[in-house]
Amino acid sequence: MSSYKQQLYHFIKSEMKILNRNFLLETGVILILSFMVSMNSASACTIFTIIDQNNIFFGNNEDSTNPNTYIWFQPSNNSEIGVCYLGFDNFIPQGGLNEMGLAFDTNSIPSCPITPRYPQVEQNEWAVLYIMKYCSNVCEVIETIPKLYWGSEMGYQVHFADSTGNAVVVHPGINKELNITRLDSARNYLISTNFNLGSQEGSWPCQRYDTAIQLLSNALTNNHSLDIKQCFDVLNATHAETAFVNTLYSNVFDLKNRIIYLTYWHQYTEIVLLNLTTELSLGSHSYFLKSLFSEEIQEQAQSEYKSYQLAYSESLRSSLSLPAEPFFGLVFLPIGGMSLLLKRKR
Repeated sequence: MSSYKQQLYHFIKSEMKILNRNFLLETGVILILSFMVSMNSASACTIFTIIDQNNIFFGNNEDSTNPNTYIWFQPSNNSEIGVCYLGFDNFIPQGGLNEMGLAFDTNSIPSCPITPRYPQVEQNEWAVLYIMKYCSNVCEVIETIPKLYWGSEMGYQVHFADSTGNAVVVHPGINKELNITRLDSARNYLISTNFNLGSQEGSWPCQRYDTAIQLLSNALTNNHSLDIKQCFDVLNATHAETAFVNTLYSNVFDLKNRIIYLTYWHQYTEIVLLNLTTELSLGSHSYFLKSLFSEEIQEQAQSEYKSYQLAYSESLRSSLSLPAEPFFGLVFLPIGGMSLLLKRKR
């Protein structure tokens, strides 16, 4: 049995001690999804919300090892809000934005035990997915959190933000309950990296966190309105670029206008723009992120992958039992000037 399967087996086995058999059957999907999110969570992600009088932006670097990244769209139905998600080829969401302007993404942090709660609503999925389908803003998120089942252990924190400028990070506390860190209205930004915002356990002190503070503070103190370039400046300055973990994609959500901005593999010279409302109107569909970018970007990715990442990718594929096909889309570019090219899709 692979180490991955062993961890999954022991995780579910431990949950069985807490939940009765019937409840386990009803919530098995929740347990597996919660575990998979923890397994797939980036080892070094930077997430922020920043607001001024005209704009509300939500930014994220997805730092991990699996370059097969996707964006997919699930339109609304009679009871559920339409959502777009970003993640890997297992299609377990790592982040997303719904049509009401509510966004989320996750940071991996040291795992902490939490008190398991029976859900007060009908729940057959990871709690965050339920929130994205049924909540319109952060106030509703806060009201919904105690009504959902989150498991008995949590190795991640969830950063939520909405189109009103409200933002929180939900994290496990030393009291074994879910605690909340709110956006400081005096600062007008909220940042989360890979330490627990409540206890500071994890990667603390964090250079990426300090860098983001400096750049976001500077962006708010100038006399100009915030713009997308400033957000990507922050993501560029905090991106990961090593032989082990890299920024696979970066995203900035314009929460007021429901616009999605994407860059591919820490290459910030080309930005793809997607309109959430337009994409949801097309029905359920997905894009391989690589396919949204120019051939030049893709060729650079493939070339850099072959020259720099081949040996490690073979080792990673063997240890994690990943598919045998090559990992195209990996690229390591020197950081140069910030000449932005906006590519509008649809």
